[in-house]
Amino acid sequence: MKRLFRGKRKLVAAPLAVLAFAGVAFAAWTLLNVTGQGGVKGGTLANPTIAATFSGVQGITPGNSGDVGLAINNPNGAMVLTHLAPNVGGNGDTSACPALSIKDTTGLTIAVPAGASTVIVPNGAQMASSAPTSCQNAQISLGVVADFSTP
Repeated sequence: MKRLFRGKRKLVAAPLAVLAFAGVAFAAWTLLNVTGQGGVKGGTLANPTIAATFSGVQGITPGNSGDVGLAINNPNGAMVLTHLAPNVGGNGDTSACPALSIKDTTGLTIAVPAGASTVIVPNGAQMASSAPTSCQNAQISLGVVADFSTP
């Protein structure tokens, strides 16, 4: 009778030992809801630079409004162009077409990504109905003042 149980003990003990070692080998420890503090620092915004671009801008005809092309270099993260107005006293050289001007355009929500991009402001310029023929095909850089905000 002793012989009969001796073999069975080995059969039962061997799988239990394997399971015990497997549980130890694959055990993972978990820590939940650990609290602490993270450092946060407020940044500053730098002024984007704006230059005229004629890429993607359609020609304006006398008595109508048209788009304004802006080449913007934004050193910040994403911004939103909210307002475009003429830069009084810095309105560029309008001698070729004195009838062309920038409109004061408010309520804009034009996305301006970080880095260099081209932005088109719809109907941001106007041409007087009395425009001379010298305005035909003229590419005029007009001074602008722009407002930006964070999204």
